Amino acid sequence: MEKGLVSAIIVTRNNADTLRECITSLLKQTYGKIEIIAVDNASNDNAPEIIAKHKARLIKNDKNQGFARANNQGINVSSGEYILFINDDVTLDEKFIDTLLREMERDLKTGSACGKILAPNATGGKSVIDSAGLKLQNWRLLPLDRGEGETDKGQFDKKEYVFGVPGAVSLYRRSALDEIKINGEYFDEDFFAYYEDVDLAWRLSSAGWKSLYVPEARAFHKKKGPSEKETFIKAKALANRYWCYLKNETLLPFLFYAPIAIPYELIRVIKKLTLNPELIPCYFYEWKLAGRMVGKRKLVRKKIT
Repeated sequence: MEKGLVSAIIVTRNNADTLRECITSLLKQTYGKIEIIAVDNASNDNAPEIIAKHKARLIKNDKNQGFARANNQGINVSSGEYILFINDDVTLDEKFIDTLLREMERDLKTGSACGKILAPNATGGKSVIDSAGLKLQNWRLLPLDRGEGETDKGQFDKKEYVFGVPGAVSLYRRSALDEIKINGEYFDEDFFAYYEDVDLAWRLSSAGWKSLYVPEARAFHKKKGPSEKETFIKAKALANRYWCYLKNETLLPFLFYAPIAIPYELIRVIKKLTLNPELIPCYFYEWKLAGRMVGKRKLVRKKIT
């Protein structure tokens, strides 16, 4: 580990048009100690050429390994004291890393930090919020991005601790990540994609690490949701929420909101599968992971007790 170094890890797949902008914004950061590691998940565009041109380190996968495993690959070859996960469709203000690092160093128990992430579109000249940190809406068993879709009117202009930070772009203290990894994995690779950042945030919180939201650090996210993905990815986006709760929630809080959450979720799933019958095989196939998640829950509880 190199002290002060930030290892920026980009997972990319067929997004060469935005990848170039992402890497350029990293190279323009006012903070100077950055290494860039790009993990290409079997793109069939010119992503490798873009990565080579910008002198970033390339890990080339011959098939799509998923967001979680690809990020773990990046961490495992990185050297930084800090890890910046950044989607290939995100760009940063020039002082983004400087701003987050300064705030994280004020409290050494801050394990992760995020900024105000904005969508590229605007409403009436006003920016639209993509994320101001993560929160849980337990009565729907639903992790959410704070402020998502809201016009930015300054309602999230206060620096504060939040439940967790989003996977789109956030900065982590490496020592925090090392403390809570399970079976050698930082992100849970069974998640493949979607809500792996929530699971990571929950484990960090349970272990006593804080997550900080800093509105002065701004990023811009050209978001692509699961609706544009393959069917099994859509099923992951539906089922991975359950694994977050199964692995991390304690019994008494769950019993408090379960009488509302479980009927609500049953109705939601029935509606979703009725409107999208192609999801049915993949959705029920996901339940094969339940036993594995119970085993991982035991490891998580052991880590934090």
